[in-house]
Amino acid sequence: MTQTMQAGAAGESNGAHAWKLVSALLVWATIAYVCIFIALDYKSVFHSDAAIKSVLADLASRQGHLIPTQWVFANGDTLTMTPYLFILPFAGMTGISYTSNMLAVIAGYLSLVGAAWFCARQVLGPQQQARTAAVALIASTLSAASLEFIASQGAYSIYSAVALGMFALLASRSRGRFVAMVMFVLAFLLASTNPKRAFVMAFAPCLMALAAAALHSRRGRMQNLLSSFRDVTVVSMVAGAVAGAAIYYLAIVPNIANYDAAANIKLAPPRVIAHSMLQIPIDWFRYFLINRPWAELSGPTKILQLGVWLIVVLILIAPGWIILKGSENPRLKYFAWLCYALLAAGILPLIVTQGIYWSALELRYSTLGVLVGFIVLAGAISELGARAKIRPRYMLMAMSVVAVTTAAMWPSLYKPENADAHGVSLRDRERLIELLESEHVGTAVGTYWNSHVISVLSEGKVRVYPVTYSERMAPFVHHVPFEPTHGEAGRRHAVILSKAEFASDGGRALERQLGKPSERIDSGPFVVSIYESPISDAVYGVGARFDEPVNKATVAIDTGTGLVPACEARDKCSMQLRVVNTGKTTLASNGQAPMRIGIQGMNAKGELVAADIGRIEFPTPLAPGKAISVQATLGKLPSEVVSLHACLVQENVAWLCDRTSATHKQPPGIDSPIDAANLGIELSQSTIASCPASDPDCSVMVHMTNIGRYPLTTSGAVPLRLGMRIGEPGAAGTSDIARIDLGRDLGPGESMQIEIKPPPAAAAEKVDYRLCLVQELVAWHCDKTFDRSKRK
Repeated sequence: MTQTMQAGAAGESNGAHAWKLVSALLVWATIAYVCIFIALDYKSVFHSDAAIKSVLADLASRQGHLIPTQWVFANGDTLTMTPYLFILPFAGMTGISYTSNMLAVIAGYLSLVGAAWFCARQVLGPQQQARTAAVALIASTLSAASLEFIASQGAYSIYSAVALGMFALLASRSRGRFVAMVMFVLAFLLASTNPKRAFVMAFAPCLMALAAAALHSRRGRMQNLLSSFRDVTVVSMVAGAVAGAAIYYLAIVPNIANYDAAANIKLAPPRVIAHSMLQIPIDWFRYFLINRPWAELSGPTKILQLGVWLIVVLILIAPGWIILKGSENPRLKYFAWLCYALLAAGILPLIVTQGIYWSALELRYSTLGVLVGFIVLAGAISELGARAKIRPRYMLMAMSVVAVTTAAMWPSLYKPENADAHGVSLRDRERLIELLESEHVGTAVGTYWNSHVISVLSEGKVRVYPVTYSERMAPFVHHVPFEPTHGEAGRRHAVILSKAEFASDGGRALERQLGKPSERIDSGPFVVSIYESPISDAVYGVGARFDEPVNKATVAIDTGTGLVPACEARDKCSMQLRVVNTGKTTLASNGQAPMRIGIQGMNAKGELVAADIGRIEFPTPLAPGKAISVQATLGKLPSEVVSLHACLVQENVAWLCDRTSATHKQPPGIDSPIDAANLGIELSQSTIASCPASDPDCSVMVHMTNIGRYPLTTSGAVPLRLGMRIGEPGAAGTSDIARIDLGRDLGPGESMQIEIKPPPAAAAEKVDYRLCLVQELVAWHCDKTFDRSKRK
């Protein structure tokens, strides 16, 4: 009998060891699959958000600083709790390198896995299979979106590793000087990278969970609470957080530039809050999609997807079960409260604030809550098995199988020839790099998603810097250096746009700002405009960056004209000025306090009625004594505005209307014929249809630009005007119909909008009228009147 029992115990022990061994192998397989994906496959979808850390580390190495001073950060994040830390030691030797980026990302991922193991060990204790299931779930990340932010891009890898270590020490309440010192260091690291984010995402939730756990205890609630907050680990955490915040605000912030999009965030109206509350449950499932929408999944993959969804639903339920059923494990109970506090810290701001919740991807802010939830879920299943006197190994093993199977799918997600979300594949970028190197282009600018990534993929041979492209090409608002450094491929510069971006205006804004390129080459989805001059420096305003208030005595402009009549089209108004820099300082719209031209609205009495209607930027630095044509499209004009007034303005500092003059003189009258070679106008449409007689309010808005060398003016014996006629000059049946009143002189390079009322026609007739430049008593210049919609 005794022998039988011993044999059974030995068999059970052997079986338990086998289960533990399989669980451990599943964890290692999960880690291996993710590392293989990062090393071999992630390059196919590598993008600028992931490439930033290499470019930043290269700049830091050149400066000899841990945190570069000539870089615009985003939202106060210094990136010190990202794989940037692992790239930095090698940046001086390797420069910008995809290999070092990839190795740093793997190191960051492994640090997270190590912290997850330590955390699970502290919370779950001897429950080995529960620990391995929790680590497997954390290692797999369970969704393509989470894989990107946690592992492959690494934005939350080291940050989460440090936070999990801090949570584990809080849960363990270990005593001793060493533990206190480690807690101080961990809290310091989180706070010194961005105190606001650390307080919202880590410090506040863990303290709230601590208070909730203490108050939920059955005896001595207040005494428990006071004792919890006097604990050496809590005191060390608070001290580390204070020290880190002090270093951040006193030593880091004064020496860096920062674009703070969070400054524009405000409380959302009730309607938006209600919509967000309904949308988040749906987006929770979207965020945890394995790799594609449900309808596109195969049968076996749908089963796996259901398993993933079941797990992410259970991490919302398991903490509540632990709290309500009263776990005997105080560390697990604390983590249950912590899970809810972290999820609330990540999700509630999405609901109550306006401007940060755009899609399911914003649920990445709940990453810490999800990671803690995996540990709580594994602990809850283990305790459920103990209470129900069943073996939980099957459920825990199922969780590990879901984790490793999900991780096994990551290498199949992307292929080099497949386009990413922005329509560009790795093969497209590699061909582009080959083209740029063959054309000796060492420096370029391009829109964000095709900027830093090319710098890293080319190993720094071609440096590409991000810009925005609309009416003016300007440096991207964040994750940019103050000025470009130049690549080794050659001295030429280029502008890289996607074909869709280029087609938006046919490259007119580009040429208006930088002039015609020496070459224009198509490369797959890209249009590359190559210049012999350093246009990247011009776009970035090298030598003309404004970060401090300017000395007013050194800046002045002449706009050439005072009040400009407001457009008849009240919803959209184009304004163009020819500006001369009459001061002593080069003007540019770059830096933290850029120089721009502000537009104000005046009423019929010349009184200011709209203090700030819009802005016109300097497309390139404007040196003293130089002139430039600038333009902008303004939004809806107030009804009382009849004219517009321009003033030099330094953003975030002051309007400089007293440094803005208007010395425009009435152009001389035209008293003799003008050489047609010096004339030209461009119209948004050169032909307009007659109006039906039944519609007396019928009109057409036409945009006109003077592309000639003479002003259109009514002064003189033979002035230049816009005329309306039927047919071409000299043809049979032509007829001179009318003249169009411009309302003001239109100088060379200037534009305006005109409201034209075509003469009515009989109900059964339709007449097409031709708009042409005409010099009175001299000639109609229809051949010098160009239709923008028809020009190629």
